[in-house]
Amino acid sequence: DLANIDRVEVLKGQGSLLYGRAEPGGIINFVTKQPLDTPYYSLRQQFGSYNHYRTDIDATGPLTANKDLAYRLNFAYQSNDSITQFSGGERVFAAPMLRWKISDKTTSTFKIEYSDITKKADNLLPLNKNGTQQGYQSRSQNLSDPWSFTKDEYVMYSMNTEHKFNDDWSIRHRFNASFGQGTMRTTSATGNVNANGDIRRFFFEQNADGKDYYNNFFNSLELTGKFNTGFMKHTMLLGGDYLRTDARATMGPIFGLGGTNIYNPIHLAQIPAIPSFNTFRYQQPWFGIYAQDQVELPHNVHLLGGLRYDNAETGGDSEYKVFGGSKTINPMVTDDRVSPRGGILWQPLPDLSLYGSYTENFGASNGINAQGGKLPPQTAQQWESGIKTELFDGRFTGSLTYFDLKKQNLPMQACIGCPTQAIGGAESRGLELDVSGEVFPGMKLIGAYSYMPFAKTTKDSVGSDKIGMRLHNAPENSGNIWATYEFQDEDLHGLKLGAGVQAVGRRYIGYNETMRTAGYATLNLMTSQMWKVGNTHVTAQLNADNLLDKTYLGAVYSYQTGMY
Repeated sequence: DLANIDRVEVLKGQGSLLYGRAEPGGIINFVTKQPLDTPYYSLRQQFGSYNHYRTDIDATGPLTANKDLAYRLNFAYQSNDSITQFSGGERVFAAPMLRWKISDKTTSTFKIEYSDITKKADNLLPLNKNGTQQGYQSRSQNLSDPWSFTKDEYVMYSMNTEHKFNDDWSIRHRFNASFGQGTMRTTSATGNVNANGDIRRFFFEQNADGKDYYNNFFNSLELTGKFNTGFMKHTMLLGGDYLRTDARATMGPIFGLGGTNIYNPIHLAQIPAIPSFNTFRYQQPWFGIYAQDQVELPHNVHLLGGLRYDNAETGGDSEYKVFGGSKTINPMVTDDRVSPRGGILWQPLPDLSLYGSYTENFGASNGINAQGGKLPPQTAQQWESGIKTELFDGRFTGSLTYFDLKKQNLPMQACIGCPTQAIGGAESRGLELDVSGEVFPGMKLIGAYSYMPFAKTTKDSVGSDKIGMRLHNAPENSGNIWATYEFQDEDLHGLKLGAGVQAVGRRYIGYNETMRTAGYATLNLMTSQMWKVGNTHVTAQLNADNLLDKTYLGAVYSYQTGMY
């Protein structure tokens, strides 16, 4: 939930290199709301279609006269139905935070975050090869059952401390501990629809005995310093992090659940009882150390280079009771790697920058193959170059980027029940255009466009039939644009109008180009009015999503031979 998120940053190119553990392609950075020294209170109430209700509360301010202690509290509650029968959900979120200014050089923040999200009766419908739904009747059709649900609950404790030695050197420590549990009881259609409308279904249960868990413990320590060597200005970063994951999952499928009919759906009144379930335990301690240096040279040239060393151990056990198997211990396997990264930026004009970067990524072992040996770790490399400009005194920014991303040893199963294998390699390359800012007073624009002509499997250790095939769910063209105008004259002050379009091109589903879904575009509109009542701002806003009532497949995925 985004109730305590101040902003979401998408860092690409040289900006994404400033972080230790990262995926090639960039970083999505969620910046949380922080306690403020000035009291602030906000209440937001939403009402929408399909019984959508949401309440957000945000309160912050100092707790002491000298403002050494300050707090922030975010709370959210949401409930909603859906266009689909039985579907909908409910969520509760709370995040209290305390900031303590220990001294003028040292600050610590303490946060607790609780989230409970329940989704009801997710509806998975099989697709035809042309991407249409098999036996499609209406958008409200649901072949699942009214009791079907998925539930994700977690609590996280965090402490961040930063100490400034002086204006040039500082140290930062971060600690997070999260404890989560996922529960699922769901039925889904599978296979092809017969001529009379019959289709098979299966049942899947997770957290079968109520004892599943997914726990993470994270620690990091970073030292940042600025110094000069001759004509070079350095910003040095030295750091290390440790992440430990412990998980347990119990899963129980029923494949012969019985069928239903798309013209006359049959729904079960009660959750089926599973006779046995599979149990999996997983442990992964992972530590890394990294160093990087950002150097400012004459003539507005900036260099960045760094190395990261990762060492990850993976182990656990599995027990396939559903298939009559016994408990198997998966011995701890160790993978490690040194990954380089680097970048260069040149600013020939105050409002124009050219940059290029290269980064590598390392992932731990993907699991165990049929012979009990470990699969090779997942790796990736990316080259990126681009141009960025700032106009109107920095109020408007735009960038054009070329990227080439390669990944190796992606895990997959070649068939239902087959052991996991590393498929080889995949590559995607193309162009990305991003624009955002204020074009003229009151008129704001944000947009993005991606052109990805190449996104294919380049190596297949399972066979050669998929080499050269388009990757799953990777459109060649996609983009969105949103514009808002806030009236500047006194009579209409506070009135805002906005419109946006999101478009996604044709996507292949799976990895052999046998199925695809059509592209789509949706139109969204908004209007809001803000009033100032004393020292309080009151805003009313109306959003209209998918104004043209477009039927489209917003999310598609493949599982083994089934496409949904």
